[in-house]
Amino acid sequence: MRLKVLTMSLLLLVFGCGKKHEIACIVGNQDVIVGGESGQELSPTQVFRKNNGTEPGTLDPHRAEGVPASNVLRDLFEGLVMEDPSGQYIPGAAESWTLSEDEKTYVFTMRENGKWSNGEDVTADDFVYGLRRSVDPATLSHYSSMLYPIKHARNIVIKIGPSAGHLQTEAVVGSKTITIIPTEKLEVGDTIKLKLPEDLSPEIQSELMEGSIKEKDLPELKGYKIKELELDTNRDGVTLTFESAISIPLSPGSTIYRAARLRELGVRAEGQRTLIIELEEPTPYFLSLLTHSTTYATHRPSVEKFGARFTRPGNLVGNGAFKLEEWRVQSHIKLVRNTEYWDNKNTTLEEVYYYPIDDVNSSFKRYRAQELDFTETVLAEQLPWIRQCLPGDLKISPYFGSYYYGFNNTQPPFKNKPKLRTALSMAVDRNVITDIILGAGQIPAYSLVPSVKTFKAVPANWSQWTQEQRNQEAQRLYSEAGFSKEKPLEVEILYNTSDNHKRIALAIAAMWKQTLGVKTTLRNQEWKVFLETRRLKQGTQVYRAGWIGDYDDPYTFSQLLHSENEMNHPGYSSEEYDELINLAATKNAGESRLDVLRQAEKAMLEDMPIIPIYFYVSQHLIKPRVSGLEGNVMDHHYSKYVRILKTEAANNNGQP
Repeated sequence: MRLKVLTMSLLLLVFGCGKKHEIACIVGNQDVIVGGESGQELSPTQVFRKNNGTEPGTLDPHRAEGVPASNVLRDLFEGLVMEDPSGQYIPGAAESWTLSEDEKTYVFTMRENGKWSNGEDVTADDFVYGLRRSVDPATLSHYSSMLYPIKHARNIVIKIGPSAGHLQTEAVVGSKTITIIPTEKLEVGDTIKLKLPEDLSPEIQSELMEGSIKEKDLPELKGYKIKELELDTNRDGVTLTFESAISIPLSPGSTIYRAARLRELGVRAEGQRTLIIELEEPTPYFLSLLTHSTTYATHRPSVEKFGARFTRPGNLVGNGAFKLEEWRVQSHIKLVRNTEYWDNKNTTLEEVYYYPIDDVNSSFKRYRAQELDFTETVLAEQLPWIRQCLPGDLKISPYFGSYYYGFNNTQPPFKNKPKLRTALSMAVDRNVITDIILGAGQIPAYSLVPSVKTFKAVPANWSQWTQEQRNQEAQRLYSEAGFSKEKPLEVEILYNTSDNHKRIALAIAAMWKQTLGVKTTLRNQEWKVFLETRRLKQGTQVYRAGWIGDYDDPYTFSQLLHSENEMNHPGYSSEEYDELINLAATKNAGESRLDVLRQAEKAMLEDMPIIPIYFYVSQHLIKPRVSGLEGNVMDHHYSKYVRILKTEAANNNGQP
């Protein structure tokens, strides 16, 4: 009975109450193919307009994070390996490759006709530079740990950057702007004293300590360090307080030291067309990993000339099917066809527009007004009307992704509180969220890693209980953690601006209130700010999160919570879990490796540093005139495959 009451209250909360809505389709001319018997005659206007969900934080392929940025980067750059419309891995910037007998060395042959968008040749050296840049802590890549399978990558990241949280900042000292790259893991309040090189004379050391040696006296030094620093935090980020600034020759993090370390990375070029990548151990998912933007080449002259501005229109040089023409923040990103692209003859689109529309209702209205050809998602209450009135437009496919809530495991009230974390997880009725709030076939999740290929998800041991049983156990654990309805937990849920994210947060807050008495407040932030807030782990308690597999292997999820992973925003740290993940990264493909990953998942769920909520499906509205887009488990789509067919525009006036 309690479950029924809860479900009804949630329906009223999420959808409101009032007059029952009748489905009515008032449809004028349906989309009709008029291009001949095959229906494949192309429109004279080859323009594709896509809702991208939110504004990308950056178009630097080695710093970007999130699906919106990845969508755009997939058009601007091309990795060694790419995907066909169905998601199968095919040659990209490399026309072919071989793998050594011990499965630890790949030899890639670059395309002879591969070109940058400025007409220059794409060479093996470009990928050497890109991969080195990606593992360089100075780049601030959030995905550098993905490259740990490459020989020496892990050691490079750890030796020349902090072991967690690639923190870099700039400070003005006197007339100079200096870059600071800490070499140790830093915690709030830490003071770091850096040692001077032992081979310096006492006189030089004294001068350095006093700050009397200037850059002009040592022109070969481009890197700087500081003698002492203290960390403090505020809502906008990290503030560094300096006691004194000094130049330290060959110190970890300096330009000279960093360059020496980067040359150790297991990548090298032999001539313009041969790229060799050496792995630490056989890595079964390595080819699929090479489709991720962190492995892309970047145009070194542009990066060195423009610095952080190399991603701006007019500056960005890519090797993909399209190039960047406009980027109007909160309006659109416009790409135009790259005529220098090696496969330009098979590319049809002339222009691609990405719109950052995170309001799903606005996206739907613009779609029906013929302003969009593709939507990012749809709301549950729109689905009945869409299924009846636009059945051919709705595309729902399995999707290799998990939606979850993260706890801040580094601070109270959740630090060292597995019982409290588990209680909150058990009190979430996943079926209400998937069936009532979302309603597009999402699967309730009781694990982080979804099932894929030969890997079957390992759910929490209480996943088969009734919700009433879970609620009773949640109340017991909540009490043992020191809370009750008379002494409730007060917690904030942080989410990024989106209708569905808000509805889920409201529902979970209601579940926690009814079952446990938790007092919950909600806070939403714009995407870029939201990412930075949860990364800093300051002022966040519970936050919404989602992870879309970067490649089709369970390890892409499991490694997320490794203590050294930059994307470990919950701040979870477990020696047992780390050891299992490290083992799985080095084992050959096979059941034994999958068993290790299952053990890791089980160990993690006993700690419950996150709340798994559901496994994704992709749900898009795509105009019938759009050809070349297929559903695939990664939901990766390349605009180079898209063609716009000649159609008679529909005039849909129905109201959902």
